[in-house]
Parts: sequence; structure tokens; C-alpha cells
Amino acid sequence: MREYVGVALMLWTAARGNAGIFNFDGMLQANFQPVAEGIPVETIRRIINGQFITTKDDAVRRQRQLPAGLLRDLRRFNFNPLESRPVIDGVIGPLVVPVPGLLVRKVSPAGIYYSAMDNPTFKTKFSTELGYVFEAYVGRQLGLLTDATVHKEIPYGHRKGDKSVDWIVEFEDLTLLIEAKSRRSTEPVRLATPNAVQALNKLFEKGFGQIDNTARLIKEQHPSFRQFPKDRPILGLIVTAEPFYMAAGPDYRQFLPTSATPVELCSAYDLERLVTVEDDTLGNLYAEVMGGTDIHELGFYQAMQRSGRSFGRNKILQDAWRILPWIDRKYQTLSD
Repeated sequence: MREYVGVALMLWTAARGNAGIFNFDGMLQANFQPVAEGIPVETIRRIINGQFITTKDDAVRRQRQLPAGLLRDLRRFNFNPLESRPVIDGVIGPLVVPVPGLLVRKVSPAGIYYSAMDNPTFKTKFSTELGYVFEAYVGRQLGLLTDATVHKEIPYGHRKGDKSVDWIVEFEDLTLLIEAKSRRSTEPVRLATPNAVQALNKLFEKGFGQIDNTARLIKEQHPSFRQFPKDRPILGLIVTAEPFYMAAGPDYRQFLPTSATPVELCSAYDLERLVTVEDDTLGNLYAEVMGGTDIHELGFYQAMQRSGRSFGRNKILQDAWRILPWIDRKYQTLSD
């Protein structure tokens, strides 16, 4: 993974510096030595050829494989072949990167997800394992909280599915039930097709149900949940791997599944920020936002930003930057 990120950084820098046109040998110039010293040239070449480069004919072929019948105004919301392989070879001689920004997207969580799902050998296993990894990552972020006790998923019955939400966070005056979902936005949701509401519900109905069920078990003082006070307010949060901007907004909240427990959505990016709140507790902030009027006008994350709280640096993200052996000090400074 470190090599993958390093190669993307090299390509992005080379493409931006040369108006999107460059050659491989020129990329290995002096300013890339910190990367080249940590990643063998053959590894760089293998990653570029195997993950980043396509041909004009292949890009056209991929485009023609897309479903027909989309309105022209909606095409920008559909899959772009350059998202999968943003570097084109064989057009004018040098390598061409029409949209350098797609190089960064290629190594984003969404880019890695779709790269893996494009591989028929392990795409089913990857999506399953990604769910476990994302759940664990959400737990790591919650572990940054210093004013709460974090409990992992609790089994309570004999059936395979008899489990609580992924994480239960105990604050002094609040119990927060958190469900992690690595699901991506589907095409009907992105394009707002006639069955978009049904598709949106399908994405989140299980998470809402798990939160409601866990809240019920706590209130009924099921033997496996007696450690949690039944008279403490209970709120829910679904953390998604990528943002669902419209779904989390007030105009679309009515289309999400209904629940007896107040539930909001936030992305992993939002959570990485929330756990760094400095001048209050996350429990107080979350309860305030959920009970305020801004959430009905702005949506959860915007209401949280308007709360006036200050947020610090995320230690997990800082440490992730620092483990890259080839990274320049200027990039470490950006992460500090």
C-alpha cells in the first residue's frame, strides 16, 4: 500500500508539472529520489502498468460497456473509465493524464475499493473483508476519545445474527450506538432515478434496525446489556466509508428508514474530525446537535461545524503520514 501511494504521488506531481503530459524516464528525476530510493524502479513500473495505465481503445471499450439510456445530463454522475486507470498510453507518444486529480482519487478509499472490485479473482472476498476492516478502523478512531468508554460488538443470543451494533460508546450522560457501514452509493442514488428512495433505504435499513434493536436490549436490561444504564439517553450514529451528502441533509432525511431511536449519518471523514473536539466532549456535542434546530436546516455535519467548537489534529492520521519512509518533510508538516 505504501508503494501504491508513493507511485500515485509521483504520477500526480509529474502530470501537474507537465500539463498532464510526461514520460516515465523523466519522472525519475532528482526531485523523485526520496520515493525512488524507497521503492525499486521495477516496482514503480509494475504498479503503473498494472494499475494506472490504459490505452485509448481500452478506455473507449470500457465506456461502451456502461448501461445505455442515461440522459446526457446525468453522464457526469456515472462511471468514468479514467477513474479506474487515469493514465493513457499510445495517444501522442508520452503518457497523458487528462485529469490529474483522478490520480489522487485512485489511491483514496473509494479508488482502492473500485480497483479491487474490478478484479474478478477476489472482489467478493474483498468487499466482505473491507467491512471488517472498516469496522475496526471506526473503533480505532473512537479509541481516541478520552472521556468515554468504548465497547465492541456484543453477542447476546444463539443465532448468528444476534449481535449488537458494532460499537457502544458510554459517555457520562449519553449512550451512543454506532454502526459502521462500508457500503458505497449505488447508481440509483447517485442519479436520483425513480427507485432512488428504495435503493437508499436498502443501503441503511439494516443499520437503523441494528441501532433500534440494541437500544431496546439496553432499555429492557437484557442480561448481556445490564452494564449499560437503561435510563440514560440513547442516540445512534451510522458511519459510512464515503460521504452520502444528500442523504444526510435535511431535505432527504424523510427518505431514510424510520426508527424509534434518533439516528444520524456521518462519513469516516466526519468521524475523524468529531473525535478531535477539544473544548467539549463528543457526547455533549452530539446530543446538542441532535437536539438543536440547525440539524433540520443544515444536516448533521454542517450543524456540527456551526456549533462553534474547536477541533485538533487526528493522531491516527498523523501517524499514517509518518510511516511513509520516503515522504518529504514538507508533506509531514502538512499533516502536523
